[in-house]
Amino acid sequence: MFRTFPILLLMMTHPALAAKAEALGFRPASASEVQFEAVGRPSLLKIKGHGAKLLGDLKIENQTASGSFEIQLNDLDTGIDLRNRHMKENYLKTAEFPKAVLELDPIQLPADWAPGKNLSTPFKGKLTLKGKTKPITGEFKIQGPNLATEANFTIQLSDFDVGVPKYMGITVADTVNASVKIPSFERK
Repeated sequence: MFRTFPILLLMMTHPALAAKAEALGFRPASASEVQFEAVGRPSLLKIKGHGAKLLGDLKIENQTASGSFEIQLNDLDTGIDLRNRHMKENYLKTAEFPKAVLELDPIQLPADWAPGKNLSTPFKGKLTLKGKTKPITGEFKIQGPNLATEANFTIQLSDFDVGVPKYMGITVADTVNASVKIPSFERK
């Protein structure tokens, strides 16, 4: 199924075939993952989290990519059980807000881009976290023949009323780096 993606994408990007191309829909393969890194002040502490899978769809039509993805917040893991519990209960409040939603604004694919050719481009979108939706910007990459996709962006905890975690004199910075990694897509 994944092998047909490069052929279909090539059909969409080839000028003679683009007019006949239909919208293509894809969903992340099971190996997709969300990661984040928060740095403490003083910067001795780095909290890394990972593990949440993405559910959603990517649509490619007329050389434009767009999509919406849900992130199950209870699946995030920082490697320490107590920190996980505090993150989920005190800051993310996952009992009330179990998911975040990342919605990509349409990304125009370059006319000369073809499967197997690396692409790195800025993107804009919206992130909904704890019931608040805010604009985000970041970098969107497609790499290699397997079309591995990655989106990197930063969020401000204060924008989403997450609160700034503090413990024993160490405060986590308000800015958190996040990445969404999708090693492959399945056609839907």
